[in-house]
Amino acid sequence: MTEKDLHNTEIINGNISEKIFQIKKQEGKSILMFGGPTAFQLLNELNLIDEFWVIVYPVMFGQGIPFSPKAMSLKRLKLKTTKQLSNGELAIHYKSTSL
Repeated sequence: MTEKDLHNTEIINGNISEKIFQIKKQEGKSILMFGGPTAFQLLNELNLIDEFWVIVYPVMFGQGIPFSPKAMSLKRLKLKTTKQLSNGELAIHYKSTSL
């Protein structure tokens, strides 16, 4: 997949945090990022995440990748909305607030 295949989408390879800082300085709407724990941890440490969507899957794992394998700084979240999806997943939307 390349950027030319997608409308209004940018694929980031390399320094994610630097690119997100550049994009956030531009005028426009929200940035939506799909990523795993590694991308989340980096962007969270740099305080680049304004809102979170947490998807809870109706499956129990005996092991897996932790949400955050190292200690994170305390971040208060305000619940914006929840939605149960047709496949049983629960989508929870939080806004980041200051402490």
